[in-house]
Formats: sequence, C-alpha cells, structure tokens
Amino acid sequence: MIKKTINPTILEHWEGSWGTVSEGLLKMLQNQPDINVIDALDILDRWTENDTNFANLNNKITNQKNLPRDADGKPLFNLVAYNGKYKTASRTVKHSHFVSNVIKDYISEGTEYLVELGSGWGENLFRIYTETLDNKNFKDLKYIACEITQSGRKATDQLSKMVPKMDCSIHHFDYFNPDLSFLNPSSNIVYFSSHSIEQVANLPANPFPEMLKNSNECTCVHIEPVGWQRFKNLITDDITVIAGNVDPKEYIPLDPFFTRNAALLARTRDYNYNLLSLLDVLVNSGEIQIFEQNFDVFGINPFNPSTVISWKKNGLNK
Repeated sequence: MIKKTINPTILEHWEGSWGTVSEGLLKMLQNQPDINVIDALDILDRWTENDTNFANLNNKITNQKNLPRDADGKPLFNLVAYNGKYKTASRTVKHSHFVSNVIKDYISEGTEYLVELGSGWGENLFRIYTETLDNKNFKDLKYIACEITQSGRKATDQLSKMVPKMDCSIHHFDYFNPDLSFLNPSSNIVYFSSHSIEQVANLPANPFPEMLKNSNECTCVHIEPVGWQRFKNLITDDITVIAGNVDPKEYIPLDPFFTRNAALLARTRDYNYNLLSLLDVLVNSGEIQIFEQNFDVFGINPFNPSTVISWKKNGLNK
C-alpha cells in the first residue's frame, strides 16, 4: 500500500524554492565566509523585496494615495492585510517579522522546545533566535526544525552552522505521516506552524495526537490563512457563486470583499480548508482548549491573511 503524502507538485515547487535559497546561501558563504546569521537574514530579506507578484497593484495604489517611491521609482509601500482590512505598509516588513513577534510571546522560562512544523529553510526559527539573544526565557531553548523538503533541511543546516551556540536540530516531517518521537514526552513544548498547513488542502487528523503524546505541557500556535473557514458557505458553495460575475482569480482590493478574496485564493490554489473543523473536534473531545483566536491579523499577500490560533493540551502525560 502506498503511503499518502503531500501533493507531489507542491513538494516539487518547494524543493525548488528552498533549493534556490540553499544555493544563494552557499554563494554568500563563499563570498563572505565570516558573515553572521543576522546579516545573512537581512540579505535574504532584500532578495525577497524583489517579489513582483503585486507590482501593478502596488504601483496603482502608490499613485492613488500619492505614496513615496525609491530612487528607482519602485513603491516603498505595499498593500497588506491588517485586522480584516486592506492597509499599506513598508515593503521592508516581512512575514517572518510578524511570525517572530507572535511566537516570542508564547515562550516562558519553562519552555524547553520550540518546534516549527513545516519550517521551510528555517527563516522563522533563526529570526526568533536572533531577536531574543538577551531574553533569559530563551537561554536554554532547543529549536527544532521539522520540514518535508530535503532542500529546506539543507538550507536550515547551512544557517545553523553560522550560530554554533544555537541548539538547533533538523528532522524530516510529513503531515500525512508525522513522527515526533525524537521529542522528550515529559517536556514543555511550544509547537507552531506558519503557512505550512496552508499547503495541505485536506489535513489529516494524525499530527495532533502525535503532538499531544510527545509532549507533557503543550502549547501550539497556528499562523495560517484560515479565517475564511469560519464561514461554512465559503467552503461548500461553488466557487463561481462566491466569485459572482468576476473571474475567481481576480481579487477586488476593497474591504467589503476581504473575506471573499481570501476564500477564492484558497479555493483556486487548493489551500487548506479544514483546520478549523479539526480543531473543533479536538475541543469537543476535551483534548485541547483554544485560548486565542484572532482572525485575519496580517498578510504580506493581502489576499491570503494569517489567522492566529493558539491552543493548549488538556491534562499531562501520566
């Protein structure tokens, strides 16, 4: 019997994307062998400033609002999602900055492991590490990168060599065949995901018991674009009904269309549609309790806003 795993097309895409990061890191280290991880992350950030996905939209908004441009004439501000509305923000603001600010608040002095599920090339973990060097709560924290792609794990390993004082380990992880047995089940663990569950349209339930059984005290934070899932009709209605008389891949950057845009993007890209329902099952069974649920908080991609959901395990391992 063939084990089910992530869509091969999606896997191939991310292997290629993180492979490009890995190659860039290798060239960076060849040119600047003594570079520190903070400077490396800054260089990688500048690479991503060249994202042209919304160039026409940001040019249009810059003209409409008379916003400043750089010396090359490119907009200094981009359209973003912010608390369920469309706003403009400096193009230097990155998703990893947002993730770091959210996750840091969940780390206490007793936290032993910080585990990212679907860690990509490790950007979030290294961002958190570099921003908390003087925080005693993070002094003995063990960072765990769990990633399905070989190229992502390779890039994470390359970065980890820049920070030998950081206790960072890297493991293969597949949402369809999760294995977290390398963790100490008597430990206090903070798990988090950031737009990795997004990539799994129909998430299986098995990652959750795996998280619960391999931790004693357990907190999990999902930073995922799932706010639209609270409206069941956006999950079940035909996509043409949701789109109305507009092409489903055409987004209308006006606040009244905010949730409609997010649902259409998720549906047309085959993004996750069942995280909220899976968490409801766990709450109703008494296995977890949700203590934070903030919808559509922020999105560098204005039409794919992150919702922040935090839950805790009920009870301790015996």
